[in-house]
Amino acid sequence: MRVEEISKLAWGKKSAKGLNAAEQLLLLLLTELYNSARKGIISKDDAIKRKVQIVAECEKYENAHNEYLNVYKAYQDNIKKGHDLIDSIEKAKDIFEIAAHACELVGLYTNDENFAKRQSKKFKE
Repeated sequence: MRVEEISKLAWGKKSAKGLNAAEQLLLLLLTELYNSARKGIISKDDAIKRKVQIVAECEKYENAHNEYLNVYKAYQDNIKKGHDLIDSIEKAKDIFEIAAHACELVGLYTNDENFAKRQSKKFKE
């Protein structure tokens, strides 16, 4: 997060393009904080303390949002891999190949990386 740049924008009561959600929130909250400080509603010392809290809260929000995006991307990747595995099942030539791809698919959708390996041992028995 570009805290100092956003802080300067908030102090100058300026807007900016290209900010992510957390940066937009930071700009809004700091603008309000600075306006309150200018009007004497909040002391300078209290404003400094509140700025530290606001920045920490916005960074926490940004980290949580980024984590959500990473999880969502992994989910989308798994769906694509799943479709590829379904295609492989359709093209399979025998029951063992179908079962192997199906086990990979189950492992992918259940987030069990070793499921297919465990099941393949049973095929060899």
